Amino acid sequence: HAPHGVYHRTDALKRLLPWRWMASPARRRSRSRIRICDLFFVILAAAILITILLAMLLLPSSTRQFILYRILGSQQAIASNGQGPIPPPPPDARVSVILMNHNRPRMLQQSTLISTLTSHANIAEILLCHSNPKTMFHHSHPKVRNINAIDANREHGLSLRFRLAATHATSPWVLQIDDDQEITHGALDRLLGEFSTNPRRIVGRYGRTYRDNVWNRARHGYNTRNVLGNVEVVLTKFLVMEQRIC
Repeated sequence: HAPHGVYHRTDALKRLLPWRWMASPARRRSRSRIRICDLFFVILAAAILITILLAMLLLPSSTRQFILYRILGSQQAIASNGQGPIPPPPPDARVSVILMNHNRPRMLQQSTLISTLTSHANIAEILLCHSNPKTMFHHSHPKVRNINAIDANREHGLSLRFRLAATHATSPWVLQIDDDQEITHGALDRLLGEFSTNPRRIVGRYGRTYRDNVWNRARHGYNTRNVLGNVEVVLTKFLVMEQRIC
């Protein structure tokens, strides 16, 4: 082993004459390769970012909405053409719920749907419409109105829910929801909050795009894939609209 003092002299020389090591051709080539690699990765990252931005601009608005929704998560869903997070529903907003009971009374009797709706602050009333004499039951709650819609069902068929909303609902907003849906207060808050930003439209959880071709006409005239954003069709599974247009 070298004497201990040699290391001290060598370290001192390195501190005093760093140019002797920096000037080494091998070190210069190594540093040049590092700088070239760094520059390459910066250019590659910029190219990828520009490609993603251009792709987002060229995508349909509904697809952009879907991508942003998935990135931000359901708690930070995008509202009003992707301009910001959905606001909470106005505290003074009053909503009438149209809930149809036809063939699946156990859905309503055993699920938490009715209790979730009745406990929400913005829900003023629930119109529980019984359209089948074999499945009628009575749900007792101050917010629930049990309506015998058997005769009206024979006359209006599938449009019954809109007819009852037009003739029986007392609130300016109407929530249409199917009996097999399970929702939370948070989901209802987001639906009503998004609707409050522009009530002159229909807002729902299940959107569809309309395409006039043979394949889609065989499927009720619209695509079966769920679409977010501005769409031509909103399913009555879970939607809100103004009472005056029902």
